[in-house]
Amino acid sequence: TPSEAWKSLDRVGKHFFKSEDKLLFRRWSVFKGSLFIKHLKNSNAQFEIGSYGTGNLPILDAEGNEFCTLKIFNQSNILIKDLEITNFSEEAPMIRRGIYCHAEDAGEIKNIHFKGLKISNINGRLSTDDGDLIGKSNCGIFSEITGINVLTRWNGYTMEDCHFYRVYRHGTANLSSWQNRTLTTNTIWYPSIF
Repeated sequence: TPSEAWKSLDRVGKHFFKSEDKLLFRRWSVFKGSLFIKHLKNSNAQFEIGSYGTGNLPILDAEGNEFCTLKIFNQSNILIKDLEITNFSEEAPMIRRGIYCHAEDAGEIKNIHFKGLKISNINGRLSTDDGDLIGKSNCGIFSEITGINVLTRWNGYTMEDCHFYRVYRHGTANLSSWQNRTLTTNTIWYPSIF
């Protein structure tokens, strides 16, 4: 509750949330650090990460100390809304992201919804030494599927009214270990449904 609010992302990161929970940040506030959401799915209810109060969006700022500001892993039914995400320092590492949405050997990850986000000042290295793969994975929201044991994909992935400012190299991008096919053969192909 607002009267018993946690004061840091470190405290939030130690908590395991349930499906019907809400994690709300007070507007006009700045929260320094990074956050890896731990969510125990106990129903099909939507877990919401957002804001409360009036005024400017709350800011989550990793200050360039982590490769991402907010990470979710193998999570379905999540709404992330009404936040400002930033992750900047003068030194640009190989990879830097605002939000990292990751799934691995998890089957279908359903109903991921980003709404009303402002993502700004995300800087990573714009290298082309590897055919530009690293450069392309620096972005505001990066969605990645890894693993080779269980067919995995997004099913219901929505981005609505999100704005990106000063983000190197993409506002948003995605990559999957199940995306390989040719004109004649679907070798390892399990397409996501956006």
